[in-house]
Amino acid sequence: AEAGPQGAQRLAAVATVAPEGAGAGGGIPVRGFVRGAESAAVPRAAVTLISLAGRQLGRSVAQADGAYTIDAPGAGSYVLIASADG
Repeated sequence: AEAGPQGAQRLAAVATVAPEGAGAGGGIPVRGFVRGAESAAVPRAAVTLISLAGRQLGRSVAQADGAYTIDAPGAGSYVLIASADG
C-alpha cells in the first residue's frame, strides 16, 4: 500500500468469483479481502462494485478480517473499488 492524495492509503481489494451457484441476492458471489499496508486487514472498508459504464451494482462493508462478499449480476467485467478512513 502506498500513500495517495492527502495522505490516503491505497488499498488492495482482492476478489474471486465463487464457483457455481447464485448468491443470496440471485447474482454471482464475488468474495475477497481488503488489505492495506503490509497486507494488514482493513476492517469496515467500503467495497463497491460498478459496471464499466460507472453504474453502482453492489456495495459491501469489510468485516474485521477484511473479508467482503458482493453479488455481481452475472459473468462479465466490472470495477471493484475499496475505500476506508485513515
